[in-house]
Amino acid sequence: MVDMVVPKILVATELSEGSDEVVQAAADLARQVGAELHAVHALEEQGLPFVDRGFGLTALQRRLAHARTTLEEQLARVAPSGVSLGTIKLEHLPAHEAIVRRAKELSADLIIVGPHRGLLRGSYLLGTTAQRVVQEASVPCLVTRGPMPWPWESVLLPVGAADVERGLLRTALRWIADFRREAMGNPIRDRCDVRILHVVRSANDWRDFSPVLARGIREAAEIPEVEARLRLRRAVAWSRAVGDEIVRIAEGSRVDVVAMGVCERGPLLHAALGSVSSSVLRRSSVPVVLFPPRLSAKLEYQAKVIAFPGRLAAR
Repeated sequence: MVDMVVPKILVATELSEGSDEVVQAAADLARQVGAELHAVHALEEQGLPFVDRGFGLTALQRRLAHARTTLEEQLARVAPSGVSLGTIKLEHLPAHEAIVRRAKELSADLIIVGPHRGLLRGSYLLGTTAQRVVQEASVPCLVTRGPMPWPWESVLLPVGAADVERGLLRTALRWIADFRREAMGNPIRDRCDVRILHVVRSANDWRDFSPVLARGIREAAEIPEVEARLRLRRAVAWSRAVGDEIVRIAEGSRVDVVAMGVCERGPLLHAALGSVSSSVLRRSSVPVVLFPPRLSAKLEYQAKVIAFPGRLAAR
């Protein structure tokens, strides 16, 4: 007998007006895929956990009560009717630790965060929280500035050699196929276009990688869920500014989402602001799904059944 699990989406909020659109996007996506929406907020002052700033117990309790009330009001204000609201969690931790811990506690299927931390400084430079989350999480992290179309009809999937070698290409395609399976309890019958993009820096780069990429795509296309739900296309672009080129193609092609694998020893390891992923996170107006390296190990793919409204489907 296989357990039935309702999918769970975890949204992280800083409780500012600027985070309203992120929470609204998460709530709307949860409603459309039939998921529970859970929210987490890290209590901090200038990049440090609130409890480490030397405040007394009374001040902590007052801040805790105010944060909970503010978060409840935010959800009431922006969440559409029909969304299944789950838990609210407040943590005295740095944001990335709070998010990763809560995702693990919930066995969340997706984490949603905004692309930056508003006016905070230090560890909250643009994109840093998302980068640190994806280093440590074992589920995808969706970075969005606001509402997005659903169901996804067009996805840009930039890949490099490590993405194929470590199984991130296969993992990303399978996750996209599974996540897009249902909307509002009705099967999505049209296949999603996935443009698998490699940005070439040199002729030697493409000569060596082309057969590897072709083999990776061919193997992924044999997965039944991928074959049934996705339409795979290979694309090549030439540029030394890889991140800039990915953003240019994503915005020029009007794709619904950019999906990127993150390698264990890739550019996100130290959140280097010159890295490809960081460049895309900083500049892209298109939502970005980041696939952590731990997901590949987890996703040979636990055969759990997700209870969507109106239908059961096996992962």
